[in-house]
Amino acid sequence: MVDTHLHQNSVQDVLDYDREKELKDFDDTKAGVKGLVDTGIVKIPQMFVIPTNELSSETSYSGSTHLHIPVIDLKDIHEGKSCKLERFFVFFHGSCCSNPEEFPSACRDIIISYSEHVKMLRLTLLELLSEALGLKPNHLIEMGCAAGHNFENQWADIPPVIGALVVNLGDLFQLISNDKFKSAIHRVLANQVGPRISVACFFSTHLQPVNQLYGPIKELLSDDNPPLYRETLVGEYAFSYALKGLGNAALALFRL
Repeated sequence: MVDTHLHQNSVQDVLDYDREKELKDFDDTKAGVKGLVDTGIVKIPQMFVIPTNELSSETSYSGSTHLHIPVIDLKDIHEGKSCKLERFFVFFHGSCCSNPEEFPSACRDIIISYSEHVKMLRLTLLELLSEALGLKPNHLIEMGCAAGHNFENQWADIPPVIGALVVNLGDLFQLISNDKFKSAIHRVLANQVGPRISVACFFSTHLQPVNQLYGPIKELLSDDNPPLYRETLVGEYAFSYALKGLGNAALALFRL
């Protein structure tokens, strides 16, 4: 026996659903996903559920591609030869420091300690990236930079490496390096079995000071390597990025 009344109600709920309104209401709360969790929700809100017909057929790492990203071992970075020979080709995108009192007491000390170690890693990466560009180690730090991958029009699967961190470069890093480093477009695929947990750290400049311009690093420029981008404010870039829409590259707006 089928309860057609319940079925009709379900169909009507779908027809009446206004995703834009739900997204706006969610944004107006200014509480984010944590705010939803704090309310005690037991079901994923519909605005986060992608319709079946829009889901990618690639639901997990397939291992079918021959493309790989470099794995850099930092074990001997301060005293071994790796600090002179190896280069990075990926980078963390900054996050504001949260109130430690909001962290669960069971993991508060661990989170704070982890955060401090990641901040130290941020400086190490910036120093290495500076050297890879042929600059003095603290060049990018002095500029204020401390404050899934697509190749040849196809996605490159990045298999997980135990004990390693995945590092993605952002658009502004591509701009200041004058295309020597590339911004990575990335996506996350759901696991076919079991949950997926990601812990992300974001490193970037702040929108302040509003008058600091960022452009291709002058020490990298020459007659053979002219600037590819105009200078821009971080705030201008952030505004352009927000308006670009899906499928459009924000960097294209700043290319000369």
